[in-house]
Amino acid sequence: MPKIDGAIEILNKIKNLFNLKVFIFTYRDWPQLKNEENCIKRGWKENINNYYSRLGLNNLIKRIETLDYYIFKKNIDKITRLWLFENGIKFPRSFKRHNNDVKLIIEKGNEEVSELRAMFKNRFYESIKNNIRFFVEDDLRKAIKLSYICDFIFLFDQPYNQEDNLPNNVFRLKSWEEIYRKIRELI
Repeated sequence: MPKIDGAIEILNKIKNLFNLKVFIFTYRDWPQLKNEENCIKRGWKENINNYYSRLGLNNLIKRIETLDYYIFKKNIDKITRLWLFENGIKFPRSFKRHNNDVKLIIEKGNEEVSELRAMFKNRFYESIKNNIRFFVEDDLRKAIKLSYICDFIFLFDQPYNQEDNLPNNVFRLKSWEEIYRKIRELI
């Protein structure tokens, strides 16, 4: 997705002023390619180059062209991390430390399950486990489900998530600045 102007600055402001940890969730369904031969047959580099070219991310394309298949071995994880880094979201290489103030979670498996005994991690599982209070979501269905787990959900207003009947703790907001103001109001 193209970067939203001002999002990084507001996210850092939220993190620093309110002393909050930031969890970034993304679901990336990308084919597992077993070896380089399969990669070449499927044209992985060309597909990625075309995708980022359409988004106007030429700087990222140059970085991808210098990488080999090994970087993409774990699905699209590395591309996601690279995109976030290139767009100003910095986080430590080690995500296993609990004191990180920014954590990236690339969801695997079935994103619909919130059962704590599940063998995979998703936004629902992590929200329960980490007692996440505020959640920014753009998927209406997920926002409603998260409203049972988190204190407040900020539904980022999009043409595909329009519905008037939202739970009381789901707020439809149009910008990161509005999200910042709402958190400030709620704290």
